[in-house]
Amino acid sequence: MSREQEQERELPAQTDRETDDLSLLQIINRSWRIVRSNSMATVGFSIIILLVIVAIFAPLIAPYQPQAQNLQNGLADPSLQHPFGTDKTGRDIFSRVIYGTRYALAIAAVVIALETIIGVSLGLVAGYYRGKVDETIMRLLDVVVSVPPLLLAMVIVTTFGINIWNAMIAIGIIYIPMMSVRFGHLLFRYVRKRTYRLRKDSGMMTNAS
Repeated sequence: MSREQEQERELPAQTDRETDDLSLLQIINRSWRIVRSNSMATVGFSIIILLVIVAIFAPLIAPYQPQAQNLQNGLADPSLQHPFGTDKTGRDIFSRVIYGTRYALAIAAVVIALETIIGVSLGLVAGYYRGKVDETIMRLLDVVVSVPPLLLAMVIVTTFGINIWNAMIAIGIIYIPMMSVRFGHLLFRYVRKRTYRLRKDSGMMTNAS
């Protein structure tokens, strides 16, 4: 049995049967049916929608500006004016939480974008070239998984500086190996297999012509 055949057998058989003949729209429709059929997934999806609405309409929901200070009212207890109280500089914590949803969603978007872009790109390269290139990429992913996430995040932030964008990148990178064990690993293998099949079909069409 050749090396490529052995690698082909490593791909999840169940995933092949479920996803090989599905278009993107069909995958989205099936995912939506799964969400609707699972009560916990429905609750989670509803929370995400609620957070998106809060982030969009934050200026209308928040009673104060997040950076507005009132030094005479620092560390105030929760009240009708300040439902979550205030911090030591008198800023309204409730307003800061409302505006903070924007940063939370932005970080989540960056993490997902990094995972998708890196997973798809590596899957395309490994699926097209196969052989040593495929094996090298797989081993590099193993190395990334072995690096402690906190240490990697500290190195990134220390190297590029402390700001919100570098924090997003750091969180995105440290979550890549974690998510690759679940969604990312499945996505990588799926794209790799599909690319290999496209390459194989293209070669057969070239030989036929």
